[in-house]
Amino acid sequence: TGCRACAVACAEWYEWEPPGGFGYDYSEDFSPDVLLRMTHHEAVTLEGVRWLTAPRICMHCFEAPCLAVCPVPGALERDPASGYTIVLDESRCIHCLYCTYACAFNLLRPGEESDEHYVVSKCNRCVERTRINSGEVPACVAACPTGALVFGKAVEEVFVEKEMRIAAVKVTGKKERISYGEGYLRGLGVIYIFDSDDSRDYFLVNMPRYPRVAWTWQSLLKPAALIAGIGALIIMLLHRMFIGPLGVKIVEEEEERELSEEELERMIKLKRQEGKMKAMGAEKRLMRKLKKGAKRPLGKKRF
Repeated sequence: TGCRACAVACAEWYEWEPPGGFGYDYSEDFSPDVLLRMTHHEAVTLEGVRWLTAPRICMHCFEAPCLAVCPVPGALERDPASGYTIVLDESRCIHCLYCTYACAFNLLRPGEESDEHYVVSKCNRCVERTRINSGEVPACVAACPTGALVFGKAVEEVFVEKEMRIAAVKVTGKKERISYGEGYLRGLGVIYIFDSDDSRDYFLVNMPRYPRVAWTWQSLLKPAALIAGIGALIIMLLHRMFIGPLGVKIVEEEEERELSEEELERMIKLKRQEGKMKAMGAEKRLMRKLKKGAKRPLGKKRF
């Protein structure tokens, strides 16, 4: 019904100021304090004018591009208890914003600049509530007054509920609804039952795909960087084993070894010869200069 109770419950759970404003279709964009956004669309269809509303949150993709591009282990990870929920640990996040570029649904957004870094808005599906009490559900689901939102700990539970709801709609004789969330990115952690045959009426991508930037990083650049790092490490170890220690040893032996009398005499002779050669070269250069000066014609003197 677009009551926005889910958005208010989300803000209250995290002790933020609930999103406010004027007008039935008012909704704020995603930010560090808005993890769930209500969308409103006045659609004109063959059946007449419809007011289409739906909450938009992180889709928790089974093949998540944000997980593939995140460079910090533990910053983005799946909750081990459920195996589906993707959790953001802000204490480990370095705010590189790679996940915002890779998100197939444009749901991960950089927030306003705060404390000289950006905070990414990310719905953790109230994982803290479920960890404290296994019977708890996310705050948005608990606050929904019409039962439009349903939470299941297993994918099978959600699929069964979806089929039951679609079958109930068919009995009423209304137009068959379409579901959104199956077959995309190997499945999504959120499934919608639309009151329209076009997901764009709810501001959702019609055919979400794995972004090329995420594929390039995961399939090409990341393995190449790993191979290059391993190769550099192997070269450093080989240099240390064969070239490095041997060179240091030779230098130390040359510095510590004392010269014999014969070697000293030979060195003195070499130094003397070098001095004689330098002196002879200097004498030759001086003679050439004197000869050139003698060949120059003398100019007429003026009195």
